[in-house]
Amino acid sequence: MLTMRKLLGVRVVIAMKVTIEPYNPEWPLKFCAIQERLRLILKDVEILSIEHVGSTSIPSMKAKPVLDIDIIIHGPSLEAARRALSNAGYTDCGEMNIPGRFAFRQPGYGKLDAAHGPGTNEVLRCNTYVMIGGCLALRNHLDVKRVLLEDQELREE
Repeated sequence: MLTMRKLLGVRVVIAMKVTIEPYNPEWPLKFCAIQERLRLILKDVEILSIEHVGSTSIPSMKAKPVLDIDIIIHGPSLEAARRALSNAGYTDCGEMNIPGRFAFRQPGYGKLDAAHGPGTNEVLRCNTYVMIGGCLALRNHLDVKRVLLEDQELREE
């Protein structure tokens, strides 16, 4: 995967190693544990649901070993959710140009690459998002998951 950054008016291309692994039956179990931790962190926030989305949520599909988690809320709960996650050590990255989707880095995110390699039982990297119910980004996440669950041929592509 390549990412682009502007540095002093010059485009810099940074190559990032991407690991794709066979489906791991531990992924949904790890999601459940993280979901419970998030429920505790957000105990004072009205949430609609916490969803496991992305390729690790699709049984039998190869994936990057990164859990994608959507915390779905009503708009009025947004600031309370952002504050609760920040107080728990998550880094608030804002909308990142995707309206209605607020990205968070888990505590210790920068240290994960150096400390944990593929196949370890250590911390699994997560992309955690607070999503306003009904926003386009949320509909996209849920629709992609639904289509992949329904279409084995597409999963194998």
